[in-house]
Amino acid sequence: MQYRRLGNSGLQVSQLSLGSWVTYANQVNVKAAKEMLALAADHGVNFFDNAEVYASGKS
Repeated sequence: MQYRRLGNSGLQVSQLSLGSWVTYANQVNVKAAKEMLALAADHGVNFFDNAEVYASGKS
């Protein structure tokens, strides 16, 4: 995985991110979502796009 510095924060974030908006309307069940998160993290992803408004707070 390649990383980039996030502004002047000193943080290094992965060039790839995993978005969680796909949980909208139960498109992905909880088990599959957890597996995807774990797989992404295992491969170096540390940038996750998540928001309380995604899937009514279930993302």
